[in-house]
Amino acid sequence: MKRSIKIVFAAILFLLLVPSMSVFADIGPKPSVVIEFHGLEKEEYYVTLLSESTTTGPWSVGEDYNEYMGDEAVFQKFSQYEDADGYHFLGYMENCSEDDIFEWTYFPPSPFKVLIYFPEYDSFLMDENVFERYAFDSYFTAEVTGIENIAVSRDAEAVTINIMESYDFSLELVSFSARVLITVALEILIALIFMYRDKKALVIITLTNVLTQVILNIFLNVINNVLINSVNYEISQYALIAAYVLIEAVIFVIEAVIYSKFVGRENVLTKVKHHPFWYSAVANTASFLLGLWISNIVPGIF
Repeated sequence: MKRSIKIVFAAILFLLLVPSMSVFADIGPKPSVVIEFHGLEKEEYYVTLLSESTTTGPWSVGEDYNEYMGDEAVFQKFSQYEDADGYHFLGYMENCSEDDIFEWTYFPPSPFKVLIYFPEYDSFLMDENVFERYAFDSYFTAEVTGIENIAVSRDAEAVTINIMESYDFSLELVSFSARVLITVALEILIALIFMYRDKKALVIITLTNVLTQVILNIFLNVINNVLINSVNYEISQYALIAAYVLIEAVIFVIEAVIYSKFVGRENVLTKVKHHPFWYSAVANTASFLLGLWISNIVPGIF
């Protein structure tokens, strides 16, 4: 009877995982480009990244306008822009007027140029330098001076823009801490449901999840650095996704082994028996699916 129950449970687990794998490419963790602008605090402006390639992910040259893309007139301006080096507008842009931050979190191009458009002055501003993603989440700071020259004489050439790499360790630390806390909280909740309620079991589960989260993040960053500027960016993106799924499977095995050895099958308080394999399977599946959901709502956390 118990064997039949386990088979049914395994089948349900499989059915939950398969659909999540099929949509993982759309809502899983992805590299990003974030640029913080200084010197444009009182201006209305839009930003895009011009791409060396004609496509990246769902973005490509010649995109038709849709309402979700923002202001249509600005979209058309970007579409008509001709770069001297042949870089392309792929259809993605952001109005950065309110928070002075540009974020491309869904298949950002690499290499790229930064192009700014000011609707009030009908003028473009671009740093002629070519940039590349340098980390899983690549942060830049853009210092703009002389913007008043556009306001007075419409002379964009008198404006200077200096863009520098500015990796945000504090934000990454907050993001990592949030991932650990969410994962530990979820797996502790599931442990309580499985009747693992003694202090030793809960401590082992907590420490194990902190360890595996560290392993996961190191692994993803190493893999991303290998693939970061692959000739075929889309292939490299799916390779990263495959690597993520692989390391999640490895983490499941690591946790199952640790729980089997140090937690055991029988809860010391309740005497209820559950094989740690099943707890690890449920806990990791739940945290995996929760991670997918959160990454779709709050990009950058998972």
